[in-house]
Amino acid sequence: MVKNGGSRFFFGLMVIPCVILCFISVVSFSTFAAENNKIKSKVRAGDSSGDYCILFAKNEGESKEGGTTYQDIILGEDGPCSFAIWGQVTVCFASILLGTLYTVKALVGVKVLSCFTLFETVLLIITGILDFVVAIVITAGLDTTCRSFRASGSLCGYTTLYVNHNHNDKIKFYPNINASKATAWIGTVILGILAILHLIMICAYFRKLGKREDPPPYEPMTTEDGDTEKTPAAV
Repeated sequence: MVKNGGSRFFFGLMVIPCVILCFISVVSFSTFAAENNKIKSKVRAGDSSGDYCILFAKNEGESKEGGTTYQDIILGEDGPCSFAIWGQVTVCFASILLGTLYTVKALVGVKVLSCFTLFETVLLIITGILDFVVAIVITAGLDTTCRSFRASGSLCGYTTLYVNHNHNDKIKFYPNINASKATAWIGTVILGILAILHLIMICAYFRKLGKREDPPPYEPMTTEDGDTEKTPAAV
């Protein structure tokens, strides 16, 4: 156990990664949503139906108009993009909740291992898994889209397109979506480190608790009268 002064300092430090995690989650989902919505608005100018997601887009070949060749891109289904956005929103709210708990514990001076520790650990593990899946979805979806562009000799995310068979101006999405991918992976690492730290604290606590509950060994001891009695052995 850590004394109250040490626990306050410890939980004060724990607030810092939560603030960082909240910031990068906001950057991730806001950047991703803004970029995907920009592409949606371009497509819906000519077609208001269908799913529009820059992830897992496919290149259907080339189309020509007025002597100009365009890449015909079919956007992916909306599910992966919605999951990526709302997954990061969930991570943001979880980081706010964790930061609030750490702040309260720092101000009150709660011991490092308290009734909230198990809840914090479970929340960190679940949120870490969620952020990990989000990072995988963005990475795989962006790679699939870029392979579709590069297969036709175009730069990823910066070319004149026919998107869902509608002519659009040049779009440049790769830098922002790639930044969203990077922040998702950074968040996964932060959550993983915090979860491992909590698991180490819990394991250390139960090890100490197990040692305290072990009965002390006994050894026979002979009195002055020659009688033998059992007394606790010296530790």
